[in-house]
Amino acid sequence: MRVLITGGAGFIGSHLTDAYLQRGDEVYVIDDLSTGSIGNIQHLKSNPRFHYTIDTVHNHPVTAELVDQCDVIFHLAAAVGVKLIVESPVRTIETNVRGTEVVLSLANKKKKKVLVASTSEVYGLSADVPFREDGNLVMGATTKGRWSYACSKAIDEFLAGILAREEAAYDHREVVQYSRPKTDGPVRHGDPDVCEAGTRGQADHRLWRWQAESVFWLCWRRRRCADQAHGYARGCGAGL
Repeated sequence: MRVLITGGAGFIGSHLTDAYLQRGDEVYVIDDLSTGSIGNIQHLKSNPRFHYTIDTVHNHPVTAELVDQCDVIFHLAAAVGVKLIVESPVRTIETNVRGTEVVLSLANKKKKKVLVASTSEVYGLSADVPFREDGNLVMGATTKGRWSYACSKAIDEFLAGILAREEAAYDHREVVQYSRPKTDGPVRHGDPDVCEAGTRGQADHRLWRWQAESVFWLCWRRRRCADQAHGYARGCGAGL
């Protein structure tokens, strides 16, 4: 199987790349290295089943060619990091929303299965614990840049879910939503306090399915490690 991982030089993407190569699949990675690191995939360059492109998913022709070549897509590319999000909210919104729009439109055109990574940040200030994917979202004021990330990822979820439902008349696939909070582990880059906090919370993961949907959408609100994305996608009939 041929797998495309956007943001594949990042923390989760690089581990996911390792997992698929280890099981014998061919992996294509695209990453602009804005928050990822070439060091995370340096050890894979000699593998004939590994291919990488240093570019942004906003580059439509390049991303279109990669989508054509692959069977499934893990869309992990996003603006991340507390400092970046707070200092550059416009960049955060444009990077996340536009990137997801490009990937989903190309995947839908070719009827490719997609995993869209979201974040537990979309739960916002909600006090309704434990969190539920069908629960109300409570965001902070738009005058605070930090909420640009949560809102942009919520829009990503809307794009994926609505696109699936709008195209349901033309195809029948399964839409899955998978929840996970913060992440941490080897090659994780970010604020030390955030990384440490991420190892402490282990919320339950739950799955929801809607039948008769077009684009395979696995909306992934972060939990702990990359192999869970791999495992749960397989368990949900994604054929991964």
